[in-house]
Amino acid sequence: MIEVGKIQRVVVAAAFVGVACSGGSGDDQLNEELRAQLVGMAEVDEDLRSRVVGAETLNVDHMRELQASEVEQSTKLRELLEEHGWPSIDVVGPEAADAAWTLLKHGDVELKELGLRLVEQTEEPGVAPTEVAAMTDAVLVERGEPQLYGTQFKMVHGGLVQHPVDDSDSVDARRARLGLPPMEEYLQMLQRSHGMMGQPADPHAGMMVAPVPPDTSGNE
Repeated sequence: MIEVGKIQRVVVAAAFVGVACSGGSGDDQLNEELRAQLVGMAEVDEDLRSRVVGAETLNVDHMRELQASEVEQSTKLRELLEEHGWPSIDVVGPEAADAAWTLLKHGDVELKELGLRLVEQTEEPGVAPTEVAAMTDAVLVERGEPQLYGTQFKMVHGGLVQHPVDDSDSVDARRARLGLPPMEEYLQMLQRSHGMMGQPADPHAGMMVAPVPPDTSGNE
């Protein structure tokens, strides 16, 4: 279970991305090797995903290759994180720090929790607070717990239903601290982007974002 206080410390750490790191960068050769590993892993991941997404029809072989790669990449990323901590900007540069976060998003829940803990401990992690919020919510939902920032939805009967939110009355305040728009504004954005509209749902399930009904006025 993720503690709320710990999550808040993660957010605070990520919010200070621009603060200069007081320590040294460590051994330059080791840092360059780590940077090259992370960038290379992300390039492999992107290539495999582009093959799956770009295919006109589902290619089972490509899917299996991607799934096998995800397992291998997650294992390797876990080893790197446990050995070196979070690969911050001052250690590996922004490209590799971004690569690490991208790879983390494709890992299992335990790996994501490890990454969030390490980001919390890193002065310049190179991760936007909004990204930390989304992953925090994703981990909580996967653990069967209410999310904090309302970023996670599921598809139900052609519409999106928001996963339960902890203390929904204060969700906008939590979102504001991370630079996220109010929930109502976010739902309106979904409507504009995906042709969906917000409407009340089961209060225990969150907010329903249903397809916009067709115009039945008879106007051509």
